[in-house]
Amino acid sequence: MLNTQLRKSDLIADLNKFGEGKFLDSIDIINDGISFDEGHGFKDKHIRENKQILGKLHHIFHIQDYKKSSFREELLKHAEPATLISYLKQVEIIPKNTKTLSPSENLTYCKKASNLPWGNNKETEIFVNTFGYESSLIPISKEVHESMIEINPPTMDSKTGKINLELHSSSTYRPLYPYQSKLFFEADEMVEKKFHRFMIMMPTGAGKTRLAMEIISHFLIRGVKNEDEKQVIWLADKEELLEQAIETFKNIFPHLVEKKTKLYRLWGQYSSSSYEKNSIIFANYQTLIKIIKNNPNLLNPNLIICDEAHNVIATTYKPAIQKLSEKGACVIGLTATPVRTINGSQNNELKDFFYWNSQDTRRSFLDIEIDVDKYDNTIDYLQKNQYLSYPNKYEIDTGDLESLISTEMFRLVSKSRDLPAKFLEILAKNNDRNRKIAIKLMEIEKGKRTLYFGTNRYQTQLICTIMILAGKKAVYLDGDSPISYRRDSIEKFKKGEIDIICNCDLFTTGFDDPKIQVIMIGRPTKSIVLHQQMIGRGMRGPKMGGTKEFDLYRIKDNLPSIDLADNQMGNYWS
Repeated sequence: MLNTQLRKSDLIADLNKFGEGKFLDSIDIINDGISFDEGHGFKDKHIRENKQILGKLHHIFHIQDYKKSSFREELLKHAEPATLISYLKQVEIIPKNTKTLSPSENLTYCKKASNLPWGNNKETEIFVNTFGYESSLIPISKEVHESMIEINPPTMDSKTGKINLELHSSSTYRPLYPYQSKLFFEADEMVEKKFHRFMIMMPTGAGKTRLAMEIISHFLIRGVKNEDEKQVIWLADKEELLEQAIETFKNIFPHLVEKKTKLYRLWGQYSSSSYEKNSIIFANYQTLIKIIKNNPNLLNPNLIICDEAHNVIATTYKPAIQKLSEKGACVIGLTATPVRTINGSQNNELKDFFYWNSQDTRRSFLDIEIDVDKYDNTIDYLQKNQYLSYPNKYEIDTGDLESLISTEMFRLVSKSRDLPAKFLEILAKNNDRNRKIAIKLMEIEKGKRTLYFGTNRYQTQLICTIMILAGKKAVYLDGDSPISYRRDSIEKFKKGEIDIICNCDLFTTGFDDPKIQVIMIGRPTKSIVLHQQMIGRGMRGPKMGGTKEFDLYRIKDNLPSIDLADNQMGNYWS
């Protein structure tokens, strides 16, 4: 890699940009503390002297910067002369018979080469191959789908006698599980009530999306049969979640459809001049708000499903959904948060929106009903029946951290929905806390798929560095990591080529690896939803293609003045 050719002093200076110039000092301090623990410590303690490791870290933490010509230009300036000449010949910047370059020519051609287009193209492939990078550095072309596709009823192939299912990604229709079926029949009746709103609560990993798509499918089909065609809108806040929902719908609906039905995408570059009945529209909230403002009559839904129901109470989203449903559409909110048992202003606001009625909550809130003589709670039922995994719970006590927090910061926390970035920064820079987290990660058995949720970007990068120095196969990912690199890392993770993914604010949703064996949460939060999403990455049980059990490491930050989600949910996963 070109990164290892950079001057050592430049690599050190670059790393020290993280943490206000104290990144490597923190590594040293943590290493000194770890060394006192028998069996721990780094394989190579002299990080400042190891250009291979410094270059590797430079590459990992700048993976999103290769698209910048200035970044590539700086790398090219440090290339070995012979390798650079070979590269410049391949991209046709210099003649084939060139043997040497003067210093001025070197600078000129490096700049010219850095301005070549970066993307899924020949020039980028040559750069990657010539300088020893993995192919995952090559950006993948953004997947472009049709704004509208038609789903046709299944047909029989006269030659093979097999059913032809267009758009269908699996030949087998999987029936609902018993607990899902009971919820389906209750919801199937309620969706026909105009102006009705209700929530469906199922723990992460229990199949909320699968159930919702069954409800939607029967709702659309019933509209056709009754000659009263319906329109359904599915709302989510992220493109990844919308595409996942579309795939789930396409795995179910083609088995049931009896009349050609239209599926629309409505976000980003996707749009249509009109949206018919007998259709399902997958949209994000931001696009919905614009449409209601600019063309309020474009959409006319009979059923609205809000994925991650907590989003509906956001100041900008709530009026949009109210406007969209004012003609009588039923609204369903999907949630993994135990709304019945957790109190708080946001929870109460959510209950109010979905017409919570304390006298008959079953009309506004559906969850899995269990035999209380057999099971302690819903989680207990799902675990004992192998739908969800059992967590082996471990706690990492980070000691008294409250003394580090100023009174002014506590005031800011009390007014915020979640912990502010400045607050997380204080925890992230606490080297004793980081040392304790690092030791536990080092103790995890080799080969166990471990997903670590970092406190913030700096702390996640710090932990990833310590893992690499300790000989672990670790990778760092955040929201800026290119999709190609992210997908490659996930595939290597699934194959066992990576032990630990150190991620920051990335894999709370939209990440599906049912075989995760270890979850460690180094990111404290006031949000029960976020807390549930992080834990839920490891909750898939054997019947869901997952594991019987997984290890859950919860960081116990001693902050009694703050109502952390972990405190409220301490016994929920027992």
